[in-house]
Amino acid sequence: MNLTLSIPLIVIDAILFGWKLHMKPLLLIITFVLPVAGAVVMSYVGLILNLWFPRFDWKSELEIAKQGLPTMISLFGGMLIGIGPGILLFVIKRVEAETILLSYAAVLILLGVVLRAYIKTKGSKLFESLNA
Repeated sequence: MNLTLSIPLIVIDAILFGWKLHMKPLLLIITFVLPVAGAVVMSYVGLILNLWFPRFDWKSELEIAKQGLPTMISLFGGMLIGIGPGILLFVIKRVEAETILLSYAAVLILLGVVLRAYIKTKGSKLFESLNA
């Protein structure tokens, strides 16, 4: 659900930013790839956290969506992923911004691949154990 809502808006935002700010093609690609990679990572993190900390004692769907530990961890983790490039750009001043942003996107993509592999293997077993 997260990616269904996020990716179309990321595409629209990247196009509008690129058009309005007259971005170089490389920066336009970064404006698209970096948020998509972050959204994918956070989607996988949310799935994994819900497998690690399942909660079946809720009385309302809002309890799961607003008060669960996975929600809080995902919220703050998403914030960290979002401000990560800014921190790197502030700390590392001798490297071009595009290089830092592309490297950050590559790390997020690699993390997404690792998290997907985890979900396909151990995550599937965790899910099966919840149904038992």
